[in-house]
Formats: sequence, C-alpha cells, structure tokens
Amino acid sequence: TQEFVDALSQILPIKLDLEKQLFIHAARNNIDGLTDLMVTHGFKPEHILQQDRQKQSILGAICTVNCEKTLRFLYSTPEISNDKLKEALLAPSHHAKYPLEYAIESNHHNGV
Repeated sequence: TQEFVDALSQILPIKLDLEKQLFIHAARNNIDGLTDLMVTHGFKPEHILQQDRQKQSILGAICTVNCEKTLRFLYSTPEISNDKLKEALLAPSHHAKYPLEYAIESNHHNGV
C-alpha cells in the first residue's frame, strides 16, 4: 500500500501539469490525449504550438521521434492555420535548432 501511495505521489503532479501532458501526448503520437486537452481543458491552437519556458514546442518532439500521425492531426485541425504551423516548424528552440531540422537529422523520410 505504501508503494502505491509513493508511486501516486510521483505521478500525480505530472498528470496535473497540463503543459507536461501536452508534450507527453505529442511525443507518444497520442491524438486522443491531444484532443482531450483541447476539448476538456480548453487548449486553444496557440497553446498547442507555443514554446514552453525552455523555448521548446511540441513540434520538436514530434519531429524528433517521427510522430507523423500527430503532425497530420495538427495540419488537419481547422483552428490551426497551415501558415502558423509552418512558422512553428521553423521557430528555433533553446538549442538554436528548429523542429524541422530534427526531422531532417533523424532522416525520417529517407532524405526527402
């Protein structure tokens, strides 16, 4: 029982931090989780694409681990304009790299 309480006390703050949940759902290619944040918690498109305190956006994680399903979801979301998404793909992070650069380095699309 104490192990359960200890595990819960470690997990609960992460579950309550919606910004962390946004990054977790994006990196895991979890469309249902992103939709839940938008519908249940009122995340607007500007929340989805904004950079956090470390100047990272979810697009960095999406491009690093090739979350194609999540990227397609973002492109198909009417509230997120393609221009805004393209701009976010080219916005530098804290490492002075931009999300699209991560995808190129990881060569997810066979050099295309």
